[in-house]
Amino acid sequence: MTPLVLIVEEQSALRRRYARFLRDEGYEVVTAAKIEETIPLAKRRSPNVVVLDPESGGGKGMEAAHKLLKAGLPASLVFNTSHPISMETDFSTWVADAYTVRTHGVEELGRTLRKLLVTAPVMPATEN
Repeated sequence: MTPLVLIVEEQSALRRRYARFLRDEGYEVVTAAKIEETIPLAKRRSPNVVVLDPESGGGKGMEAAHKLLKAGLPASLVFNTSHPISMETDFSTWVADAYTVRTHGVEELGRTLRKLLVTAPVMPATEN
């Protein structure tokens, strides 16, 4: 099954660039331009990973991240931000599974998703 990635990015050029790159990497991608779309879209599509900037929407990205956690959605969360170092040391941002730097390009995001989406090998059935 192809992993589904939800990209929430206000800047249309970045949103298109991430989506194109991830589709070329073999992911199914759905995008949102506004942070307010995150929860309804995640509930409707059940992505494997949600990528968002916690500072987007005037800080509403962090609020959306906490709502995703409270909703019990099984998606991994990647904070794609300009300030990952300060995020990694701030307890309030530890809802994220990974942090990427927006300015480092799409390759870092791709590497991070590959790490997060590694699935455990299927174990053969044992005979009783």
